[in-house]
Amino acid sequence: MMSLGALDDGDVEGVDKFPVVSEKVRRRLGFEDTDVMDNSPSRPSRPGVENVSSPLSVSSPLSRTPMKTPLRLRKSTSILSGAWDHLPENVALISYFLGCVGGAGIMTVVWIVCASMPRPWDMHGFAPFGAYMFAMSVFHLLEYVTTATYNRATVSLDSFLLNHSKEYFAAVFGGIVEFALEQYLFGATWNRWGYVSWFGLVLVIFGQTLRTLAMYTAGSNFNHHIQYVRKADHVIVTTGIYAKFRHPSYTGFFFWASGTQVMLVNPVSAVVFSIALRHFFKDRIEYEEDTLISFFGEEYVQYRKRTWVCIPFV
Repeated sequence: MMSLGALDDGDVEGVDKFPVVSEKVRRRLGFEDTDVMDNSPSRPSRPGVENVSSPLSVSSPLSRTPMKTPLRLRKSTSILSGAWDHLPENVALISYFLGCVGGAGIMTVVWIVCASMPRPWDMHGFAPFGAYMFAMSVFHLLEYVTTATYNRATVSLDSFLLNHSKEYFAAVFGGIVEFALEQYLFGATWNRWGYVSWFGLVLVIFGQTLRTLAMYTAGSNFNHHIQYVRKADHVIVTTGIYAKFRHPSYTGFFFWASGTQVMLVNPVSAVVFSIALRHFFKDRIEYEEDTLISFFGEEYVQYRKRTWVCIPFV
């Protein structure tokens, strides 16, 4: 049997070469009533139907099927390929990574506590580092979760604050290096969990609670970036934690970050963190308050008079 698909204009000398197709075969092939292949070279077709002048003009399921375009690979949007798109898979990947860090930190503390029995409070130097890993994980996860819960309009992968700034990563790296050097030079007894680490843990918990509470209270008015244009729904939050404290999220971060270095028993990093953060927040708060005064005028001036900032010397 001759295949119609194998023919072209050069293969046909005349339409007499093709037999008349029966009604049964036409229905099986899916031909319409006007798709007639007979001995006449052509005939007028019904309105809206092209004339049939050659076998190549026959309407069939194959000819009516549009040709599929070649499959093209979509550009990868995963953070593993360098993309930073706010997609569910990227959120899940970052959350999984932070969860692993926090889980490893908790397991480290639990293992050291069990190994220190019957004196669990007398833990050696890696216990503070395990607690530090857990604190870092909780902080970055809560930054995203709180923003996604109470301010969905601004949530993005940046809300994790993992790409905060080069200075932030340099400070974190410096703290880890100092801890490792102290372990190497002075042994585990230097960073042994004691009163200093307990005090640092209190600062971490206080700072984290204050910052998360501030983000929760501010709701949609909270933003990780300074706003230069007042939105229609932008108001001064004066309830809850904001009734007594100005910029409680900054205050919380200050005590949280400084507390992590105290907990690690890193004297150099603790001092450097405190000084650097104090200068950073002093400049930022002054600039932000000038912006808020331009937004709200005397209303914010009066609010500033009855509240205070807990960051030392700010």
